[in-house]
Amino acid sequence: MLPLMFITTSKHICELINMTGFINLNCGLPNDSTTTDELGYVYTSDDQYIDSGEIKSVASQFISNPTMYQTLRSFPSYGRNCYDLKPLIQGKRYLFRASFMYGNYDGQNILPIFDIYLGVDPWYTVKIDNASHILWTEIIVTANTSVNVCLVRTGGGIPFISVLEVRPLPDEIYNGTSWLITQMRTNTGSMGPSRFVFSYYISACFYTFVSICFLLETFISGSKKLHKT
Repeated sequence: MLPLMFITTSKHICELINMTGFINLNCGLPNDSTTTDELGYVYTSDDQYIDSGEIKSVASQFISNPTMYQTLRSFPSYGRNCYDLKPLIQGKRYLFRASFMYGNYDGQNILPIFDIYLGVDPWYTVKIDNASHILWTEIIVTANTSVNVCLVRTGGGIPFISVLEVRPLPDEIYNGTSWLITQMRTNTGSMGPSRFVFSYYISACFYTFVSICFLLETFISGSKKLHKT
């Protein structure tokens, strides 16, 4: 079967920057506290979305990382710990993004491996390869009124999470039923890392005997680059 591709228009690009329905969680942040990223997005504590785990801070040598990555929530107890993300709109498509920065928070300097699930379905195997690296994974799914994001022990260390984000997407972006998982994001033509205010998604699914879907994020003019200092 030929590849299927869905491309958004400029109208839908503008809709993406409407922050209605966004969930921005700075995991491990004290209750009723907030942080703000370089683009002005406000991140709140994850405390109201989960009732397990321990609040931790990264080691002092990693404090220079972005503010959202100075705290985290680790899960030394139980094999499976879940966030209950709600309220969501049933039948609407959402992008879920989970980010991890180990930062030797436990003083053990042992890089963990664990799984992250969306409900009962496996999403991604988190393999931390450097204490200072920020690892992230994204997925687009059709939601119920709530979605559980679960950190699951696999015998490779204690699961943790630094940042958890939810983004409602315009209905026209993708009308399929398969999950879309980001496989790669490339920043070309820049001397350093950057983030962008405006973005849109080109979703492509290639069908063999099993549907393999991937998500490419592309960027338009009017973006705001944020370089490390």
